[in-house]
Amino acid sequence: MSKEFKVGIFGIAALVVFYFGFNFLKGSGVLSSMNHYYAVYDNVQGLTASNPVIYKGVEVGSVEKITLMKDRKILVELSVKKGLALDVNTVADLTSMGIMGNKGVVLKEMELYSGHVLHNGDTLQSAMEEDITEVLKKAAMPLAAKVDSLLLDFNGTGTSIKQTLASFKKTSDDLDMVMLNNQRELSSAISNFNQLAMKLNHTMDSLQPVVSNFGEVSEDLKNELPQTLENASKLMKNMNQTLAKINEGQGTIGKFVNNDSLYNNLNKSMVSLDSLLIDLREHPKRYVHFSVFGKKDK
Repeated sequence: MSKEFKVGIFGIAALVVFYFGFNFLKGSGVLSSMNHYYAVYDNVQGLTASNPVIYKGVEVGSVEKITLMKDRKILVELSVKKGLALDVNTVADLTSMGIMGNKGVVLKEMELYSGHVLHNGDTLQSAMEEDITEVLKKAAMPLAAKVDSLLLDFNGTGTSIKQTLASFKKTSDDLDMVMLNNQRELSSAISNFNQLAMKLNHTMDSLQPVVSNFGEVSEDLKNELPQTLENASKLMKNMNQTLAKINEGQGTIGKFVNNDSLYNNLNKSMVSLDSLLIDLREHPKRYVHFSVFGKKDK
């Protein structure tokens, strides 16, 4: 074998190894059989070759190739393991794979199966989830509106606070001026108040013996009060008994109160006595007569 032939064989072998190694590093799984499917999108949102193809949470392949077509649509070639049979209603959903925004294709099977299986080289139905940036933007829009409203309210509140502080400062200045102008009167009032307090202290000292005596008197009243109440109770009991006897007609007062004849006789006696006195005043000679000769007038 010539030297040139050996170099040619080595170069071909190196190219083959390079090709298979490159595809292996891309995740194409050259050693395993793969089916190739296609999907068409309006915008792949940063999808690149070798991004994963996911089926029910399991990576079953990768993005093989991305091509911009004449109608400005984007053709995406997917490399999927041959052992996975896909229904014709399977959808290739372009979606974000994480918070960092990495893209991938998720194979989603519809609930209704047609029973027909896709073949190598067929085109899948395509769908595209909303970009995470757009989702965050839409979610942030109401929050931004609320923040704007809050800022407006805060500005209005800040103005009110400034006005309140200005009014408070003016009131404080006016109070300082009043205190300055009336300092002499305040000093005099404070002095009078101190004198009054001293007089009250002196008066309280004077009243202390009175309070002590009042305590002693209260103690005496406390000791004598039960006996006094007992005597008053006995007096009331006797009065009740006397009134009861009077009501029953016992005794002179009882007979006088309850017997009409005694009252009538007494009244008649008074009338007779009154008539006697009148007659005595008008005709005294009938009852008393003095004569020098001892002769009595008939």
